Amino acid sequence: MNVAYTIVEAPPGPIYAAELHNGLFYIGLGEEGYADLVAFARRWIDQPRIMPSVIDATIQLTEYVEGGRRDFDLPLLTYGTDFQKQVWEALRTIPYGQTRTYGQVAQAVKRPASQARAVGQACAANPMPLVVPCHRVLAAGGKLGGYSGGLEWKKWLLELESAKTAS
Repeated sequence: MNVAYTIVEAPPGPIYAAELHNGLFYIGLGEEGYADLVAFARRWIDQPRIMPSVIDATIQLTEYVEGGRRDFDLPLLTYGTDFQKQVWEALRTIPYGQTRTYGQVAQAVKRPASQARAVGQACAANPMPLVVPCHRVLAAGGKLGGYSGGLEWKKWLLELESAKTAS
């Protein structure tokens, strides 16, 4: 199956976005983004053929990193467990420029706050950061916690969004 991908440049590094014929299914951040894309595609798709291309997400991702887009309007293909998909859908409801804690997300998916660690694991497995905004989830007390792209990316994304909501 053909997997088309594009690279969008952002201040912290490259963004690798990939789609199949019917939707976006992966975003990798940083220098390891391409290797991560290949590994993800091989895990979920039988014999993927990965080719550079201009994809539907290119313009929207570029607008986002330039501060001109707050929401994404892209068809998404999600690969994960039912719980992960519930968490990822809840993340998409967190407004631009706002944050939630892992415990608040657990409550949003009708799980006790004690399952915040499971929410954190679902965030770590998120295959589409930015579009599914796991960077908006913080540890208790407002601490950054982790991030699949690294804390430099998380800080940059939160600063980008806070600067645009303040203006």
